[in-house]
Amino acid sequence: MKVIIIGAGIGGLTAALSMQQVGIKVKVFEAQPSICPLEFGINLLPHASRELSELGLKSAIDDIAIRISATHYYTTNGQLILSDPCGTFAGYRWPHWSMRRSTLQNLLLEEFTALAGDKALVYDAKLSNFVQTGNKVTAHFLNPATGKIDKEEADLLIGADGLHSSIRKKMFPREEKPRYSGKIAYRGITIAPQFLDGQSMAVIGDTAQQLICYPTSKQQLEKLNGKSLVDWIAFLSVDQSQLSTSDWNKEISPAQLENNLASWQFNWVDIPQLLHSTAKVYQFPLYDRDPHRQWTFGRVTLLGDAAHPMLPTNSNGAAQAILDARALAYALARCSDPMAGLEDYEMDRLEAANRVVKASRKEGFGRVLEIAANYSPKENEYLHDHLPLKEVQQVLMDFKNKAHIGVEQVNSQSSYSLDHQQ
Repeated sequence: MKVIIIGAGIGGLTAALSMQQVGIKVKVFEAQPSICPLEFGINLLPHASRELSELGLKSAIDDIAIRISATHYYTTNGQLILSDPCGTFAGYRWPHWSMRRSTLQNLLLEEFTALAGDKALVYDAKLSNFVQTGNKVTAHFLNPATGKIDKEEADLLIGADGLHSSIRKKMFPREEKPRYSGKIAYRGITIAPQFLDGQSMAVIGDTAQQLICYPTSKQQLEKLNGKSLVDWIAFLSVDQSQLSTSDWNKEISPAQLENNLASWQFNWVDIPQLLHSTAKVYQFPLYDRDPHRQWTFGRVTLLGDAAHPMLPTNSNGAAQAILDARALAYALARCSDPMAGLEDYEMDRLEAANRVVKASRKEGFGRVLEIAANYSPKENEYLHDHLPLKEVQQVLMDFKNKAHIGVEQVNSQSSYSLDHQQ
């Protein structure tokens, strides 16, 4: 069996490495001239950490990532709403890892090319068309620099090319534009004093604006003497009429945010100083798409954001792409017929991923902050004299149950490893 994967992001490389490990020949095509991953942080929840561990990456990731101990939720005046233990600190068998996205992507790249060889990844290869004939699929690629068109033939074609997937566009030519959430994420990464226990995620805000911050590099943590490499994401409401097509990954001045969050100075973290110390801030309008009832057409299928782009409100986008990748490799390895493998993959993952897309629109950390804001006390009053804590805890539990990421659900699920079925 030979498989072509379009896109060398985290989902595409996880799929490539997983397939190569079980004897499936893989070739990855990347439209860019090199892999230039975003230098921001990424969170891997336990269901994704388990799969990367089964790939043999646990030790390598533990050397570079921070095991997040808890997510702490705060109001805009710095009062603690609740603390939610994470990963192994919550009873999961696998950690909640936080690391730099580029570090993970480069690790996957190194592991894949070590198995498949450097020629198994082709750069400057923009998919221009694909055709299915008989028992093969032929992909045509344009080199933007030279104008040369090449083609590659395989048994299957996998689209792991993100929100604006070229494969998805051909599958669904009349699909509406991505759905704008009404918010922009502003992202930065900086060296700052450690906050809380040095391995926690903080979620601060109300219905109008929120900010998440967390440490991202274990290696940096060991060198910085009381400081951390901190990734932060601020979410602000912005009307769609104010956006343009160039607003994705656009650099902005930190001063544009400092006014909004000027009062967020607490005895455990100074948000204005965190923003001020950040050299570069980028904005990302948040989009997703309405779920589809089908990802697979013949010998072609989708995974990750190409299949089910979701809002990054619960640190689940990369995790779902990793699960897709592992499920696809597992299904193909167990089926002698490649198309039967695609059918098993879609049956396993489509409903599960679509459920997370829907839940991410209205549940999770944003709902926790919304409830707390509705019960916010007057100045100098204690929040928990007013807040129904059980209601807040139930919100988090409901999201985890709907997304099938609760402790018992994850610990009892089978891995997508052929060698370590549980």
